[in-house]
Amino acid sequence: MKESTNTEKKIQYGDFKTLAKLLQCSYETAKKRYYRGNEEALEMMKKLTEAKENLIPKENAQECDNQVKTIEYKKSDNMDYP
Repeated sequence: MKESTNTEKKIQYGDFKTLAKLLQCSYETAKKRYYRGNEEALEMMKKLTEAKENLIPKENAQECDNQVKTIEYKKSDNMDYP
């Protein structure tokens, strides 16, 4: 399960929804299969994260991560936004 630990670090928002589509199951089922160590789910998530790395340059990925953190911060400050 060492392999899944490396993959877990690369999982981003929306990856489990994509995994669910690939496995043709619900979001909750895909997530449970992954965390329970289902071989098919682990392999598909590994392929998904690798494909993402190959498609998105590292500079863009870092910029996107920073934008997501900013949005999460704004949501958590309990203010109403238009």
